Amino acid sequence: MNEAQTTSELTNLLRRLGLWPYKIPDTSANHPQGGEPDIIFMDIPVIIEVKMFDPPTGKWESANFPFRHLRADQRAYLQMFQKDGHHSYLALGTRHGTAGSTNRPRLVWLIPYHEWLALEEQVLKYRASLPLDRRPRLGEVGRLSLVAADRLYQYELNWADGCWHLPTHHPFAEFVSISQERDLHQMREIWRQLKQQN
Repeated sequence: MNEAQTTSELTNLLRRLGLWPYKIPDTSANHPQGGEPDIIFMDIPVIIEVKMFDPPTGKWESANFPFRHLRADQRAYLQMFQKDGHHSYLALGTRHGTAGSTNRPRLVWLIPYHEWLALEEQVLKYRASLPLDRRPRLGEVGRLSLVAADRLYQYELNWADGCWHLPTHHPFAEFVSISQERDLHQMREIWRQLKQQN
C-alpha cells in the first residue's frame, strides 16, 4: 500500500462515521505556501497528515519511520492548527503486510499530533526513527519500548469486513458525536486565515 491508497481508505472510514472529510489532491497547485494537510473536514476542526513506514529492504520486520520524513512545513501546519484550539492528527500506516492478519499485519494508526510529539521526543534520545517490529533493540532503557507496535497500540485502527474501523475507545471518536455541518469553502477559508496569521 502507498500513502494515496491509505489516505483513500481513511477517508472512506471517516465518511462511514458520518463525517465530511475532504482529501486535498496532492499536487503543487493545491498545496500553496508550504503545503496543506492530506485530509481536512467540512464539519469538524480537525486536519490529518498521512505518512507511511519506510521498509528499506521491502520486509515487514525492517520497517521504520524516520522522523525526518515528517517535513518542516508539515510539522508547521500540524502545530499551527493545533495551537489555534483545533485538532491535528498524524495517520501512520505500513506499506507491507496483510490487513487483518495476526502475522505481519498491515497496520494504520491515527495519532493525536501532541501525543506524537511526546513520543518522538522520547524516542529521539536513542534513535532517529521509530521501528515497527517488537524485537528488543539496543538502546531500550528498562521497560521503555521504542517500537511502534508497543507505543501506539491505543491509536491503532481495526480491520474488519474489508475496511478500517475506529475503535470506540479511540480519542478521535469524540468528533463523531460533535460533527456539525460546515461548508467546504468556509473550512478552506478558515485554513487560509490561520496560515496568514502565523
